[in-house]
Amino acid sequence: MSLDEISEALHALQSPLTVLRARLEKARETEDAGALHTVLDECVREVDEMTGVLTGLLLLGKSDARALASEGHAIALNVLARETALRWAPVAEAKQVQLTVSEEAIRVRGSERLLLQLLSALVDNALKHTPEGGAVAIEVKEEAGAACLTVADTGAGIPEDARSRVFERFYQFDRERARAQGGVGLGLSISKAIAEAHGGSLEIWSAPGRGTRVTLRLPLLRRGPTPDALG
Repeated sequence: MSLDEISEALHALQSPLTVLRARLEKARETEDAGALHTVLDECVREVDEMTGVLTGLLLLGKSDARALASEGHAIALNVLARETALRWAPVAEAKQVQLTVSEEAIRVRGSERLLLQLLSALVDNALKHTPEGGAVAIEVKEEAGAACLTVADTGAGIPEDARSRVFERFYQFDRERARAQGGVGLGLSISKAIAEAHGGSLEIWSAPGRGTRVTLRLPLLRRGPTPDALG
């Protein structure tokens, strides 16, 4: 990791730490149980954000991701897609964005936790950049002998000069908007590292005014026992 990336990481951690301290000071001064509960909920969110940054930095080292992927098992990718859609359905509903899933029964091998993290990052990113009344579609299918999962949105799209950099660590082509939404520019970098740790790839297509489509390709698992449902 370069000095610039270390600086970005420290900045990403500094912001939630500053907010966390302010909220803890507020909690120490309040005697209202309801207000205290609200402040503590806010503190938990800040801790979760810091945890996400630290987890992402570890995964970007790829050794952790590769180890988890190699110890993985047979997974129904279409089931993970449905689980991810269910998780983000309340967010989509609140934004009045249509979130749909189209699926084939597709199996891969790997870490369920890491693949869920990858899919969640893709859907989260799509929802953040899709305006009210838009749509986000998840599709799982076999394509050219590979397991293929696509997350497509009807957002504003990514400028041409930014497309080649979206997988860089801490890169944000719309930094002001990303900061306002809680992003630090690690989501796609982490997702790409997870995909590659599973022997796959992550590709992106986008055009201004025509939305964005991110495609995950993984080795297809054709044989073996039927994977258990998520628990």
